[in-house]
Order: sequence, then C-alpha cells, then structure tokens
Amino acid sequence: MIQTTVITPADIRKAYSDIKQPGGGKLEGVADDAAALTLNVALLGIPSIGRNLLDGEGWRYLNTSRRKSQALLVTESGPLVTSTDDALRVPDDTPFVLRQNGKPIKFSIIPYDKKLKHPGYPDKVKAYFLVVDKATPLDPEQPFNLSFKLGRRFGTNQILNKIEQREFPVAYDFYGWRANFYDVLDTDLHSIDWIRIWLNRWIEVLALVAGLGVLTFALIRQQRTSATSRRLQFFRVAYLIFTLGFIGWTAQGQLTIINITAAVESLRGGGDLSFLLSDPMSTILWLFTGVTLFVWGRATFCGWLCPFGALQELISLIANRIGVHQRRLRAAWDARLKWIKYAILAVILGSILVAPSFSEMAVKVEPFETAISFHFVRDWPYILWAVICLAFGLFLYRGYCRYICPLGAALAAVNFLQRWSWIPRRDACGTPCQSCRHRCEYQAIAPSGQVQYSECFQCLDCVSIYQDDQRCLPLIQERKREHRVIPVQLKVEAR
Repeated sequence: MIQTTVITPADIRKAYSDIKQPGGGKLEGVADDAAALTLNVALLGIPSIGRNLLDGEGWRYLNTSRRKSQALLVTESGPLVTSTDDALRVPDDTPFVLRQNGKPIKFSIIPYDKKLKHPGYPDKVKAYFLVVDKATPLDPEQPFNLSFKLGRRFGTNQILNKIEQREFPVAYDFYGWRANFYDVLDTDLHSIDWIRIWLNRWIEVLALVAGLGVLTFALIRQQRTSATSRRLQFFRVAYLIFTLGFIGWTAQGQLTIINITAAVESLRGGGDLSFLLSDPMSTILWLFTGVTLFVWGRATFCGWLCPFGALQELISLIANRIGVHQRRLRAAWDARLKWIKYAILAVILGSILVAPSFSEMAVKVEPFETAISFHFVRDWPYILWAVICLAFGLFLYRGYCRYICPLGAALAAVNFLQRWSWIPRRDACGTPCQSCRHRCEYQAIAPSGQVQYSECFQCLDCVSIYQDDQRCLPLIQERKREHRVIPVQLKVEAR
C-alpha cells in the first residue's frame, strides 16, 4: 500500500500567511494547484510492498538496516526537491516527524540510492528509509501520523535571517487494516507480541546465550584462561571477533545510552520497561550485564561484550602489528580525562528533564548506531564522528571507551554493586612490584597495587602476569632463589 501526498504552492502560501516579512521565494512557473512537492509513503516492513518496490539487493539492504524494526520509505519529487534557495526550502537532515498516540517516534533517516521501482527515480526523485528506533517502537496496527517539515527563510531589508518552519501532514492510514493485518504479514515481520519476536529469532537467541555461557565459564576459570599470554590472546581475539561480528553486526545487540534514556523517559511518563522485550538481544545482554555487575563489575560488558569496544581493540591490535602504538598518559591527566564521560552522562540525563529535544541530539555522541547498527551507511557527519572515535583509539588505547562513552560512565557509576574483588593480588603488589600497573593498558591499577574496578575492562592481562614467573617480580625472585640452591649429593660407598 502506497499513499501519495501533494503539497501545492497554494498550500505553502496558506501555511505561511501569518508571516509579514519579505522572503519565502516564489515557485516560478508552477501553478497554484500544481505539485510543488509530491511525497509517496510505504511501510516497507510488509513484504508485499517492500519486495515489490525494491530489488533483491535493496530488500537485503533494508533488512540489514532495520534489523526487525519498522521502516518507512518516503520519496520526494517536484520543484522543491532540487531547490537550492533557502527562501524556498532550508536544507534539513531530518525533514519528517513521526508520532503515534501523541508521542514522538524516534527514527534514523537513511538516503536510499539503490534500485527503486518508481517513475523518475533516481534523476527526479529522492528516496529515504525512515528506520524506527527500537527504543520507541512503532505499532503498525495502530494509526500513526507522519508529517513533512518545510523551513523557509525570511527577513527584513533583503537580509533573510529568520527561519520559519511549518509541518504538512503526509497521508498514510493503516487503521482500516486491523482486522486482516496478520493475513498480509510475511514470516520476517515482527509482531507486537514480544513472545513471537523471540520465537522468530530463536537461532540468534540460542547463539547469544551459548556465547555468554562460554564467556562465563572462561571468566570463572580466569586463571586457567590466562595461564599463558598466548592462550589468553587467542581466546580474547576470538571472542572479540564473535562480539563484533555476531553480537554487533549480525544480531544488533549493541547496548547504548539510548536504552537508558528511553527507560527514564518511559518511567517519567508513567510507563514501564516492557518495550525492551521487543529486542531479545538487548534484553539478554542487559540481564547478563546486570548480574555480572554484582560479580565482576562493569568490566564484563565493556571489556568483552561491547561491539564498538571490540572494534576499537581489534583495530588497535592490527595497528600494533604494523608498528603503530598507543601512547600512555601521565596518571594525573588520565584521571582528569576519565571524568569527561561522567560529565557527558550528566548532560544527557539532565537534558531529559530540562530540554528533551536536546537529549535526542546529545545521545548522538555515541557512534554505536553508525558503526554497528548502520554499518557506516549514514550521513557523512555521523560517519566522520565514528571514524574520529576509532582513530582516537590509535593514539590512546580504547580512548573513546575510557574517556567519552556515557554508557561506560553509567555502568561505572553503579560499579559499587560489585561484591567480589576478583583480581588476585599479593602482598608485594605495588610494593615493590609494579609489573601489572605498568602493563595495564587501561591504567586501572594504582601505584599501591590496588585495582580500580570502576575503570577495569577485565582484559585478564594482570591475571596472566600474576602467574608468569617471567613477568611477575615475586615469582621471578622465587625462581632465582630456587636456582641459587645447590643440591647436596651424598655419595655412599658400597662395602
């Protein structure tokens, strides 16, 4: 089902009739009742629509982008599409507003430039995917409202210094489909029933649970896992690849600060957290992270299960192999910079209360959506920021995670829940031995030898050093003492 909305010059003049200032250029040669902008909308999650509009490559691209979320296709055509005059149309990266039950629905807009069965595409038509955010899911069984935002520049004395925006409703009505909605669903479109969503993704759920079981077993037997540095590196690299490839890019299990802000907003509005159940990967990861907070602290998620963190670390390992090594900051500077992420977290959470619209912008400090959810297929400012965050890690080891990440700050802030100091220590740790501290890439060990668990990423390097008589000073000294002892051999003569 595709619906068309036509916005005419007469509609635009009527919407801006209250503006007395000059500006708002004229659509030359376009009749009052002709189309200044034609918008076509389709709910692509319905396969009978999506597969007919898109070719095979486009359909796969859509499903990779939306990962079981709802998605709308919107096309634009007409004189306003190609206009470069701000008096006619001010450029806007997100010129659409989506609402349901009076509440805004968050979405990401992805320009679509692949094959599309639409007259005039791509020369005279622009197309977008509006991919709905899982934090504010869209229920296609209920009516929703889509509108187009048109901004025009006005001013006085030929100086156009004021932008006025108006919204134009875009027709798309699914309310009449309630009776037979499930009859037109294909098996790959999720239901609003979270149980059906989980059943549809049972393979991914089992794979994730199995992966978490392997990790739990390895961390419980941490000294065996890290008995040699070679064994530890093999296991860690393999698991980080699993985290990035399966949990992140395939299953889309990237936890994000958006999960937290959406939960706060829902609870403030008198709602609950049931919306989280619509994403089984995130739900399982949040439950696992919550349990492990009591055991190992924030380290388990940040060190092993964050796809973006895994991407940073894998890039650093490759860079180290070709001779690019990260710098180590002075302890004082490292301690100061680690407060930045807490300041960012405070701004995001505070803006929910005082400036909700700003909080939607503030969470974009996370590059997770760009690098993990959208596979770097996004507008260039988001791609640039994600690349900068990754490049930061080439100079300072996992720099984004340690100094910027608001989700890491939120987990570190509740690290007091941890009830087990799981890293083994000796009396000689700190005095005189500093081996672990000097080798800790996260600078999470104090000169006293005490581990700062809120900044620890559970890499197990120090646990490996603890067992190595080539790197741990107390073991080195013990080995040397044993070598100094000259065994006494008694020669007994036979009589």
